[in-house]
Amino acid sequence: SGSSRPSEGFALCVLAQFGLNLVIVGFEEAYSLFCASRPSGLGLGPSDISASLTPLSLSLLLWPLAFPRLERAIGAAACFQQGVSLFLLASLATPLLRTIPAGRSLLGLPSTAWLWLFLSAISLARGVGGVQATTSIALLLNSLLHTDLGLYNGLAVSASA
Repeated sequence: SGSSRPSEGFALCVLAQFGLNLVIVGFEEAYSLFCASRPSGLGLGPSDISASLTPLSLSLLLWPLAFPRLERAIGAAACFQQGVSLFLLASLATPLLRTIPAGRSLLGLPSTAWLWLFLSAISLARGVGGVQATTSIALLLNSLLHTDLGLYNGLAVSASA
């Protein structure tokens, strides 16, 4: 009430935003290396790695159009939790792609079809989860600020950089 000091919730949100951005950037870097690596990754070429990112780009383009309706229905905090969970699930599932047996058919589909199906699903989940989590944390930060909005918003943006 009248205090220009940020709340404890603000500090937690800035810390969460910092951690989220660190994880997103780290996973983006690790994903390409994992896909390109032959001995411990998938051994994909540059064009295949680019193709595997197509669902990610589509989700980055389209999910912001659907997000406002979801946020109004369940709230920013629930959207943040869902976004982080989806992103982490996709991140943890990525190394499991190595377990798809090469050159064998699974349920009538060749292993390459399964690989691309899962790569696409993971890429889509990363995009939706990332957009949802980062947008939600921005909404949560803005809802916690009452005075000195520019100062605290700048602080939050600096933490995410």
